[in-house]
Amino acid sequence: MQHPLPLLLALAASVAGCGDDPLEAPRAPVQLTLSAPRDGGTTGEATVEVVGSVVPANARVIVRGSQVLVDGGGFSRAVELREGSNVIDVGASSPGMRTAWRALRVTRRSRVRVPELVGSEEDAARTALDELGLKVRVVNDDDLLDAFRRRPTIVCSTDPPSGTQVEAGAEVEIVVSKTC
Repeated sequence: MQHPLPLLLALAASVAGCGDDPLEAPRAPVQLTLSAPRDGGTTGEATVEVVGSVVPANARVIVRGSQVLVDGGGFSRAVELREGSNVIDVGASSPGMRTAWRALRVTRRSRVRVPELVGSEEDAARTALDELGLKVRVVNDDDLLDAFRRRPTIVCSTDPPSGTQVEAGAEVEIVVSKTC
């Protein structure tokens, strides 16, 4: 019985063409340059303008899956951002060339709602604000007799008031006293 390996090798070589076909020259990629926004940047805006250029000037460009008008090799597209981290994919293609891809990472600063703290104990209010990434400034509004009272210190008011949207890292002032 003949061993099947030589037969399989002969079959594979005939299917592969035995190297008779000339190698295809590597195709050059489309040149895709992005000038805005800065990769890794942060903004407080709801949108950013993606701006760039391509060579050849008639290349097809897509930003986040939508085709963009290319004029003289330049393009721009407004992109909506969600709160937090965003990835914006940009691709460019042209017949006979390799497609080029770029990814931009842009962070939209989160806005935080100031929680309802009036009536809470001071320590609980500090913890709640810390967990939201907000800075705390405490103003003590006790009077002389409050030093003798055996009550917990509670939040009397906040500035900005509860329900207000502020940027992450903003400062919230809490006015505390044993008697509001």
